[in-house]
Amino acid sequence: MASILSFFRKPKTKDTGLRGTSAGRLYVDKRVFYKRPEVKEAIRQLKESVIIQEQIETSRI
Repeated sequence: MASILSFFRKPKTKDTGLRGTSAGRLYVDKRVFYKRPEVKEAIRQLKESVIIQEQIETSRI
């Protein structure tokens, strides 16, 4: 029954940006991955992190 329903409509899934090749190797579709809201939030938090800012300042010298 589920196979019949999936034939008529596409299941609603969340696109994570993870893809696979025909050989079974996995890779990340960067365009999709970096548009995800949770990834954007994680990157923003890293940029605003005090520890990261300190490391950037010490590496500039």
